[in-house]
Amino acid sequence: MVRLVGGRIAIDVGGPGFQFNDEFNDETCDALRARLAPGGRIVMNVTVLNDIDPIPDRIAARLAGDSLRVWIVDEQGIEDRNAVIACLPEKQLNARPAFHDALHGNLEKWSIRRGRLHRRDLACGSRNG
Repeated sequence: MVRLVGGRIAIDVGGPGFQFNDEFNDETCDALRARLAPGGRIVMNVTVLNDIDPIPDRIAARLAGDSLRVWIVDEQGIEDRNAVIACLPEKQLNARPAFHDALHGNLEKWSIRRGRLHRRDLACGSRNG
């Protein structure tokens, strides 16, 4: 499901056999980003195979383009897990106390990291892109 609310986009799609990298190609990500209002953000739930799976970083770089910052919220060390890609205009993701409380208020070990790729890395044929 892709939901557009007030110029913000939330994406929760997938399932067995879903090919995130194929479905969220450059054209799709450009089209999604074009729908954002000024100051808008994109948040996406994605499946991660393992700690070195490059797919979340590739999709995040495509979604962010040159205008948004990438954050990935992930529970590392677990295979076949969910992670959340956040493409935002803000320089910090965890600036809001409620978000911090949600991440650390349970027994799960969520972490926040910056994206490992930028859009230009994908265009230059990076080994990771």
